[in-house]
Amino acid sequence: MNKYNKLLSENPRLLYIKGVQIPTKNDGIVSYNMTTVKNLQVSQNLPTWELNIIKSIVSQLQVDTRAENEVSSRLNQKPKNGKPFGTFKTMEDTVTGECETLYDIKPLQQNRIPLRTSQVAFKVEPLNKNMEEKIFIATQHPYTTIQNILNLTPAEKSQNTKDISVRKTREWTQTYGESSTGVAMKVHYNGEDKAADLASFLRSMQGHDLTSYALLNNFNVEINRHRFIVSHDAQKSSAKAIRFYASYRNNEESRLRNADKNNNDNANNSPLEARASSAIPSTPSKNGAEKRQEELLHKATSGIKDAAATVVEILTEFEGNNNAQYVLTAAIAKSPVDKNSKFLFFYHASPAQSSKFEMAVAATAQVPQLSEMNFMRSEKELYNIHCHFCHLKRCGDI
Repeated sequence: MNKYNKLLSENPRLLYIKGVQIPTKNDGIVSYNMTTVKNLQVSQNLPTWELNIIKSIVSQLQVDTRAENEVSSRLNQKPKNGKPFGTFKTMEDTVTGECETLYDIKPLQQNRIPLRTSQVAFKVEPLNKNMEEKIFIATQHPYTTIQNILNLTPAEKSQNTKDISVRKTREWTQTYGESSTGVAMKVHYNGEDKAADLASFLRSMQGHDLTSYALLNNFNVEINRHRFIVSHDAQKSSAKAIRFYASYRNNEESRLRNADKNNNDNANNSPLEARASSAIPSTPSKNGAEKRQEELLHKATSGIKDAAATVVEILTEFEGNNNAQYVLTAAIAKSPVDKNSKFLFFYHASPAQSSKFEMAVAATAQVPQLSEMNFMRSEKELYNIHCHFCHLKRCGDI
């Protein structure tokens, strides 16, 4: 008696597969060599349905990575020297019979996004630099029709289809972005929608006050014929490529280095002054991105004890005959032990064919350090918010 028969004699209601126990009502033996199933022996009295269940379970254990049941083919490439690469065909026995199986073996790629990566950059270029390419199309085509459900012809092409038209169509085409970015985007519209003029607004206001118009106007939906297309006009575009840069950083490392110093400092209970000039960095260029972010981090944390600060920057560069660049940088700082918090915002635009533009915003706030459940004290505390806005060289408080 071999080891399988001995096991079955002791446990007649278990099917043994290399240490895997599968409950059955009858005896059974599976010869398995860790890659393919060599043999399946069951009792003659085993019902067909139960045999099929056992086959389905056993077939899932087959992983013929060694091509033991190889089907001859000139395309077969079996793994060699233990390397995880190979492509070959095998014949495997399953519930439904013998099936030809294709194995394509290759290592699993771990496409993980590194969480510590603080910068992302990519470049976009048109595939056809001398042709107009449609980027977005939205079409609405109302119609009525009568059609047999067994007729597979598209309903809009049926002889019973009648278009719905409520008014005369209007059409316009406009190009945007040539002077600002160098990328010419053509917008084309053809449809029956009403013009957004003052007369249309006054007619829609009849029978409504401002509150009901704001709440209910979106429910008055009309189904009109229209076609809206946005295209990239390569002939009018001076920019040939667009580069995007996004970066993020915080001051966590400096907080850890200065932990002892921060614990000894006293919290600043007096409100901070918001000055937009503090949000203007020394350079708005792409090459000065790291320096610019460090400057805003330092200025955001200034005057706040144990401040946790974060800065985010998005830079878009349009490359062509007339380069254009847009930079947006924002920093925020707050502290678990200080009432004060600060927000800095900087925007710089260098259009392709017009003058440069800069905007800076600084805001400070005092938020009392209170327990979320202390409602009585929360009612007595005051929240102070101060904002300062700077547009080019003209500054003023808001």
